[in-house]
Amino acid sequence: MENTECATFHLNTCDILFGTNYYNSNSPTDFIGGLSSQYGSINSDRNDFTFNNIDFKTILGTMYEKYDRFNLKLSCVMVSSSAGFGSTAEDRVLKINIAGLPFSNSGYRQIGNSNFTTVGSLTLQRDNPTFGYFNDDNVFTIYKPMPLNNIRIYFTKINDAKPTNATLTLYPNIDFYFRIYGIKDK
Repeated sequence: MENTECATFHLNTCDILFGTNYYNSNSPTDFIGGLSSQYGSINSDRNDFTFNNIDFKTILGTMYEKYDRFNLKLSCVMVSSSAGFGSTAEDRVLKINIAGLPFSNSGYRQIGNSNFTTVGSLTLQRDNPTFGYFNDDNVFTIYKPMPLNNIRIYFTKINDAKPTNATLTLYPNIDFYFRIYGIKDK
């Protein structure tokens, strides 16, 4: 990938929880029905997250006005240790999907175009932290996003079904690390 300018940012599920009752008590019963704060929302199983008002003008700096398209790369996912989440092993082999960004050419699916893209896959391990590092295969082109943008990141199983969680043990907290490269016009 030949790019000269790069910006980085990360989205952390703990940021959404900040200021909620769950952040202070860490009790699964406080999470029933999901949670929301000014920073975003998380569903009741903690496998579908919306991060509110991501400030792309601040993230990109001078690149925001300089480029009309960007390559977005998922570079790393870091997952805290947790026991008992997911009903089966299949519920821990996950596709990482992103919606809410103006993807240029990344939303094609054989069953039709979509308004999301799968940016990677991850196998969550029980009782051990998980680190997923991604290579240049996990790069997706976006048009210049709005200055403030909501980003939804959610997990699906291989068959695109929502992972099931039959226990009260929630999916762990997760950090998503991204790089954004400006694309020069020819």
